[in-house]
Amino acid sequence: MRRVRLEHVADITAGQSPESANVTYSSDGLPFLQGCAELGAKFPTSEKYCLNPPKTARKGSWLISVRAPVGSINLADQDYCIGRGLAAVYPDAADQGYLGYVLLNQSGFLNAISTGSTFQAISTFQLKNVEIELPPLDTQRRIARFLDEKTARIDGLIEKKRALLDRLAEK
Repeated sequence: MRRVRLEHVADITAGQSPESANVTYSSDGLPFLQGCAELGAKFPTSEKYCLNPPKTARKGSWLISVRAPVGSINLADQDYCIGRGLAAVYPDAADQGYLGYVLLNQSGFLNAISTGSTFQAISTFQLKNVEIELPPLDTQRRIARFLDEKTARIDGLIEKKRALLDRLAEK
C-alpha cells in the first residue's frame, strides 16, 4: 500500500459563489449548493438554482464542506453548482466508494487543520495535499463493498430502533 496526496487520485474543484443575479428559486439551471447547510445524510438537497454556474461538481463527486463545520461529506447524485463552502472531489485514480470512506475518515483531520477567526475553513491547497492510503484498485473495491455491507446493516438496525421508539411513543 502506498501513501499519495489526494490531488494525485482525484480532480478537486473548489466552489465559488455565483453572481446573485444568476441564483434563482425556479428550477432553471443547475441546483446550487452553498455549503454544509444543504448536505443530508448521504445526498445534498438544494432549494436554489444557478443559471450560469462558475464552479460545478460532477455527478459522482464527493462534496466536502470546507467551511465551518469543516469535513462533512455527501455524494453528488447529479451535477451541482457549488459555492465557496464546498469542494468537489471526483475520483480519477481511486474507487469512488473507497475514496468516500477515506474522506469520511479524514473529516476529523480536516477539521483539525482548519483555521480562521470568524469561522473555521480549509484551503484548496490543504485539501489537495491530504495524504491517503491507496491500496490496489481491487483491494479498494473490496474494502468499499465490505464497509457498504456493514454500514447498510447498521443503518437497518438504527431504522428498526427508530420504528420501535415511534411505536412506543404512540402508546
